[in-house]
Amino acid sequence: MVEHTRLSKYLAACGVASRRESKGIIQSGRVKVNGSTMVEPGHKIAVGEDQVEVDGKAVAPKELQYAVFHKPLGCVCTRSDPQERKTIYDFLPPELHYLNYVGRLDYNTTGVLMLTNDGDLAYRLTRPEYKVPKEYVATVYGRATEQMLGRLTKGIKDDDQLLRAEQATLLKNLQSTAEVKIVLTEGKNREIRRMLEAIGLPVIALKRVRFAGLTVEGLEPEEWRLTDPVEADVAGEDQR
Repeated sequence: MVEHTRLSKYLAACGVASRRESKGIIQSGRVKVNGSTMVEPGHKIAVGEDQVEVDGKAVAPKELQYAVFHKPLGCVCTRSDPQERKTIYDFLPPELHYLNYVGRLDYNTTGVLMLTNDGDLAYRLTRPEYKVPKEYVATVYGRATEQMLGRLTKGIKDDDQLLRAEQATLLKNLQSTAEVKIVLTEGKNREIRRMLEAIGLPVIALKRVRFAGLTVEGLEPEEWRLTDPVEADVAGEDQR
């Protein structure tokens, strides 16, 4: 039986780009199916029968692959940066450059990052309805209290957005700084930094220590290792 799939999903499986980025590539007229330009990301193709080209080059699905990367400070999650900053792909070998990152980390955030060409798994790990845990340790200016952190689990309004942590725990107070653990199940732009600043605890350093089932245990910054979907996928365990 011939498998049919959405064109944007097919491009992601071929390692062309993430599913979201593939939509833009298709809509820009860069993709042909059986010689005809296709601009509808939801167009269904017959896998193994239809010929798909991107920028005049034929593409085909790659074997599914999964990697964990310990993102260092001072690089961005993108393939190319207009400001010419280092990207995560500067630290990865060429044979992994076709993998897409899952759950971006900003320039000043370090820690665990997953890369894969498995679009279905990436979808489950990033959609808020699956409530996939993302655990961070933040070093902040000031002394924190459990009462202060309790505000984060109730929710804080910022720029007309409700920012809320699933968990917010004090790890330790030092003389003028503190370490806190924050767990999110969905992410908004700079959410942790915005929440902590709102309660008077500006962030000095932020590290993601766990994403779904993955950690960077045994990996130094800039190092990576291959993994598998079983280790990574805690998404929707009771929803499948």
